[in-house]
Amino acid sequence: MQNRPDTATSIEEETERAVTEVRGIIGKPIDSWAVAAALESLGYRDIDAVDRFKKRNVFDLADHIHALILDRKDDTRKKAAVTKRRKKSEGKFRRFIRYYGKGAVTAMPMMGQIACILVLRYSLWAWVDFTEAQATIVALGTLLSFIVTGGFIQSIGREGIRLVGSENYFLAEKICWKLVEQGTITVLGVGVLVFVANLVIPLYDTRLTLVSLMYFVLLSELWLYSSVAVVLSRPMAVFVITLAGIVPVYCVMEYTSFGIYIAHWSGMGFALILIMLYTMIVFRRTAEKTIPELKSGRLPKPSVRAYLVAPYFVYGVFYFLNIFVDRFVSWSAPSPEPPPYIFWFRTSYELGLDWALISLVFTLALLEYIIHEFSHFQIPAQKAVKCLQVEDYIGFFRRFYKKFLFLVAAIAVIDIVLTYFGVMYFRQFNEIKEVREFFSSPITYLVFYAASVGYLFIAIGLYNGLFFFTLSRPEFVLRSIIPATAVNLLVALIASRCIHFEYGVLGLVAGGATFAAISTHYARDFFRNLDYYYYAAY
Repeated sequence: MQNRPDTATSIEEETERAVTEVRGIIGKPIDSWAVAAALESLGYRDIDAVDRFKKRNVFDLADHIHALILDRKDDTRKKAAVTKRRKKSEGKFRRFIRYYGKGAVTAMPMMGQIACILVLRYSLWAWVDFTEAQATIVALGTLLSFIVTGGFIQSIGREGIRLVGSENYFLAEKICWKLVEQGTITVLGVGVLVFVANLVIPLYDTRLTLVSLMYFVLLSELWLYSSVAVVLSRPMAVFVITLAGIVPVYCVMEYTSFGIYIAHWSGMGFALILIMLYTMIVFRRTAEKTIPELKSGRLPKPSVRAYLVAPYFVYGVFYFLNIFVDRFVSWSAPSPEPPPYIFWFRTSYELGLDWALISLVFTLALLEYIIHEFSHFQIPAQKAVKCLQVEDYIGFFRRFYKKFLFLVAAIAVIDIVLTYFGVMYFRQFNEIKEVREFFSSPITYLVFYAASVGYLFIAIGLYNGLFFFTLSRPEFVLRSIIPATAVNLLVALIASRCIHFEYGVLGLVAGGATFAAISTHYARDFFRNLDYYYYAAY
């Protein structure tokens, strides 16, 4: 081996390299003899110990390296103790502010777009002056983007966050981009399929179909890359980037005559480029910090990956179906004046749903706090009870579940009331055309009341699903949401056809109630046997 310069710096570098190599072979050494064996297997000789490390021989060098590794272990323990004390001193209120705020940040992109509509009359993909025909094709493209990408978004979140949690950013980057690639291929494939199907069965004008598919593709890609930003814990970046996308929309609308479609596509394209570059750069820099031992890992085979993410993928699809299926049913319901297309945007119906949706957003922010509390108490609760007192452990978390179930329901009701009166405040500005039109139809109120109840039930179902996902029991969620979606569709069809189109919202109520009821049934069993499910998850 080639001798290195005889300086303190070079000796420290050589020692650090030797420590890394030894740990890469044997991990935590049993004793200095194991370190000596590892050094010899790496080709280190007595002459190297003398010339490169200023030690008497390999065994003297092994003693030194073994001591260094033990010192680092002590440092790790000290850091862990400090972290434990810091977490213990962090009060419940502080944790609530921290994690509820983190959950609320995820709602900021949507709230930012609502603010843009109020100020500018348009957002990144909406416009208050859309005709019903324009609103129909844009809405169809938007809803389809959520449904097609829902499975990929859920899979990216599951696998990406799992690997980031284990600090394997290298594999997290690989799996996220692999899923984004597959999602993009699927989006393009669905787009081509829809276009060809519309040529065979011309439900919509070809030009309108192309416009709708343009919104579908751009929004789908925006959702996919936004999910990667969430994996990187950068929800605020999504807010800033989507807000920046308004700049091209504003410029096109105010300074050109190209119209709203070009404005929207320019804004979405600009935001998409920004978030692509941002996530790629941040993920690459983060992945470079992965320790060398983890970089040698490989992703499972495609068939294994598909098996692992399949439950989460299916959940992502059915989640958005359960949210949107009543819209498709009500938009296709017959009316005294038959609409020109099979699906026709019902403005009064959509306004009621969007009004109610605001309350759901703030309730969902609470779930971020709850799941952190659940994880926060897991280890302390286990240490507080003996193996023969497992009922105390189960009892603690059953009380935890009931307490937060009540809190979710209470916060949801409060959010509904605040949302109702918050929006009703604007009714005093009746001289404004848009305000007057918003409150002009009794259908909007009916849909708001019913949808608020439906979203409350969905929030309870999502609350139950949090625990199932945390301890790797996605089958409980699927057994809840798939029947719920079927009930939603059936009730919406019956109500919209037998009464009137706006009663399709009862499907949302019935589907939400089914989701809440079945998931609560599974949650009771889950918490009665929490010790088993916790053990089986790991």
